[in-house]
Amino acid sequence: MPAKPTANPATPPTALLPALEATLHGKFTHLRFAPPLEAHYLTDTAPARSRRYVLLGLIAAVLFNIFNFTDQLMLPDVYQLAWMIRLTVVTPLMLVMLALGRLGKLDPYLDAMAMTLGLLCCISLVFIMNMSSHANAIHYVKGLMLTFMYVSIVVRMHFWYTLASAILIMAAAGPTIMSLAGSAIELKINSLVELTATMVISLMANYQMEFEARREYLRNLRETLRTSALAAENAALSKIATLDALTGLASRRQFDTQLQLIWQQAEQLNRPMSLIFIDVDHFKRFNDHYGHPEGDRCLMQIGEVIRSSLQRHTDLAARYGGEEFVVLLKECAPEDALIVARRIRQAMQNRAIPHADSPTAQIVTLSLGIAGGMPSEFNTAATLIEAADDALYQAKSHGRNRVVTFNKAHLKQNITG
Repeated sequence: MPAKPTANPATPPTALLPALEATLHGKFTHLRFAPPLEAHYLTDTAPARSRRYVLLGLIAAVLFNIFNFTDQLMLPDVYQLAWMIRLTVVTPLMLVMLALGRLGKLDPYLDAMAMTLGLLCCISLVFIMNMSSHANAIHYVKGLMLTFMYVSIVVRMHFWYTLASAILIMAAAGPTIMSLAGSAIELKINSLVELTATMVISLMANYQMEFEARREYLRNLRETLRTSALAAENAALSKIATLDALTGLASRRQFDTQLQLIWQQAEQLNRPMSLIFIDVDHFKRFNDHYGHPEGDRCLMQIGEVIRSSLQRHTDLAARYGGEEFVVLLKECAPEDALIVARRIRQAMQNRAIPHADSPTAQIVTLSLGIAGGMPSEFNTAATLIEAADDALYQAKSHGRNRVVTFNKAHLKQNITG
């Protein structure tokens, strides 16, 4: 099974998907993707290939040395040389290269290392055959077949490394087979044909396995990238739904959701909460005098003023609609909310946005209404909103540019400035 693909943060999904789709609907008969996809493929499959390389390499080392028991029987004239080659040359080199294969930095060279090990085994067999004059030497061609099948079908080197191995093995083994003493020409030709057929069949299997593995990888990667892209789109939509596009404050929808949650928490914990309603004084006149684009810029600045005036991460500022804003204060008594409201009003005055057509002041000002206390004092969140709105109405009715706090017994008017 191919390794589970991952979306590389360095390459965004939108950049990979077009090339991926084109590759899936086209052809990759050369068994290589476009550079970005190829980089993903090699990176994602490297850990699994490294584990397989080491495990199968150790198994190959054991299998290779099992033939030490038959060398004396098959080639009595050179078995000692065969043992020396297997035990003092090939096996130590195999173990060294397998140890290197565990180093993550060498992952790009895993196929080159597997190819080297396969060639090492095959060339050692060819050398042993060449040094022997025994008639049984021809049977060592089967060792070449088994070795090549192992690296191409079991280890599954990449196809082009497998093809290069086949060419090099045939170049070394062909002349040796034909020059073996003590074997009939018919047997030599047959052995050569068998070796060639084994290589062709193994190459076909290797090609097909890599082709299918790459195609399966592309399909899995496509699903991974589509899921990633969909998650990003959903996150963007969620952000749009929870934020007001103009001011960057929370949206009305987000405010409604958070109000219910904070209300329930306040009820359960018997803790106070407060709500500040804010209205921009004479904003219609501002729009008529300066134009709607300037009005939007004014609302953006008001959003900045409100946001910068809040000091707790639990405080929520939202655009309620048009030129109305709200501030939801968790675990906050009305007297503390009054401090926050005065801070907002003063920060707005300090911003000093010109408002030439305002009968209240020559700058943009705010009217603020506060309602707060224990949930039991209001019964429902809707009642709390009505109370804050009532306080705001009183602030506007008594000259604007002021803060009014709601009280069940009466409305306390707090005028700053």
